[in-house]
Amino acid sequence: WDKENEDFFVGVEHKFNEDWSIKGTYVRANTNMDMVSTSLAPVAPAAFNPASPKGNLNKYAYQYDQTLDVYDVFSKGNFNLFGRSHEVVLGFNSQESDIPGRWTSWDLVLNDYTLWNRSTPTPPKPLLEVDLNTYSPYDVPYIAPRYELDGGQSFENRKQTGTYLVTRFNLTDPLNLIAGVRRSDFEFDSPYKSNVTNQFIESRRTRYDEKNVVTPYAGLTYAFTETYTGYVSFTDSFVVQNAKGRTIEDQLKPIQGNVYELGIKGSFNDDKIIASLAAFKTNQINRSIRDDSSKGQCGFNGGEGYCNISAGEVISEGVEAELRGEIFAGFNVSLGYTHNTTEYEKDPVNGGRVFNETTPEDIVRTFATYRFGNQLTIGGGANYQSEWLVGRYGSLSATQEAYWLVNLMASYPINDTLTVTFNAGNPLDEKYYSYLST
Repeated sequence: WDKENEDFFVGVEHKFNEDWSIKGTYVRANTNMDMVSTSLAPVAPAAFNPASPKGNLNKYAYQYDQTLDVYDVFSKGNFNLFGRSHEVVLGFNSQESDIPGRWTSWDLVLNDYTLWNRSTPTPPKPLLEVDLNTYSPYDVPYIAPRYELDGGQSFENRKQTGTYLVTRFNLTDPLNLIAGVRRSDFEFDSPYKSNVTNQFIESRRTRYDEKNVVTPYAGLTYAFTETYTGYVSFTDSFVVQNAKGRTIEDQLKPIQGNVYELGIKGSFNDDKIIASLAAFKTNQINRSIRDDSSKGQCGFNGGEGYCNISAGEVISEGVEAELRGEIFAGFNVSLGYTHNTTEYEKDPVNGGRVFNETTPEDIVRTFATYRFGNQLTIGGGANYQSEWLVGRYGSLSATQEAYWLVNLMASYPINDTLTVTFNAGNPLDEKYYSYLST
């Protein structure tokens, strides 16, 4: 995984007076990546022996060279209305990404360490088999990827531009209204070229766009006292989806995300301690789903030729609590808890099912540090996440039981310019899966 990043940044700001200013920034980023990987795949189930499980090796490679250009220009200032001072921000930004890249096929490794890309009905030599219990990637010599045989090349271009307006109205001393809107344009185009013929194949080209997408935002904050402030907010967002309706030109409208949040924040001990409690709900609508009344009418979608419609809906909701700050001199804590559930609300196949099986419903984060008089700092904490269950609706499922992970740290400033730090992640050696998939 050989990856190089280069970034360039420039910004300029002009202040017209104490109330108004304009600022512009430009970022150019270039990422070059050359990746070669080996993956394991169990041999056919009929030959599987749990006592000595055997696996075959797949080889794959991918290269790309991404160029990213980001522009942002905005003006902000204060204005008076109805005898009170308010704030406004007006801006424009754009982002364009070009990613020419190429990849190989998933080649299988033969027992003489050559590759077979399945171009013939049967491999010319037996496949390499390894014992999954004792396999080490260092036992296999490096095998150069074969870009010229299969895989392909793409020339992905992604562009997004938008203008936005954000205002903060001081309605009364304790009550503030924050409101904003953004208008966006989005374009995506990814031509495909064969590694074998070196010709572009139009049928494998991916292209879609959306114009004049409007996403609003609004929020209210109310200071009940100098300690407690309540808030409520609504945010709209969009995700362009590559899905077609009744014709290949009929691109479905973007997935729209409506995010609602209600919460309260408290500031204690001269603002040294901050506490918050919030409830949130995300309602994602316009998701592409199969139109069951259209069987055989949209052959370009493959399979049984169903068309798509923008009628899917996913609900995500939960609560979040946090406490952080200095409890007393030298003693700092950070405590957090999140509960989140996701569900398909409207979907002819998945309705009522969990939408995101790889996200635990409950997460707890704790950490505390204490600084002694000699400036030695010690700290520790534990993170908890509840059980995962993936593949629950299929023939094969996998479970990661709930677990805690402990983390420890210590630091000491030897002098004004040198500090020694010690960190221990999972010192109790808890065994767990960081990701599950079936």
